[in-house]
Amino acid sequence: MSLAIGNNIKTARINAGLTQQALANNLKMHRVTIANYEREKRKPSLETLIAISKTLNCSLDSLCDNK
Repeated sequence: MSLAIGNNIKTARINAGLTQQALANNLKMHRVTIANYEREKRKPSLETLIAISKTLNCSLDSLCDNK
């Protein structure tokens, strides 16, 4: 898993105008889980990445891209 995923999730979340809490609520998980994904303390599963990409209206590729 790319080290950029956490930063990409954070960037996509901010671009979508959502807080960590709002994203967590949409995904039915705790805010701390989102924070841990963004800080690379925890790795999201593929299913979670798909849910995040749908919620943030971005492609899965954009979350996994290392650019």
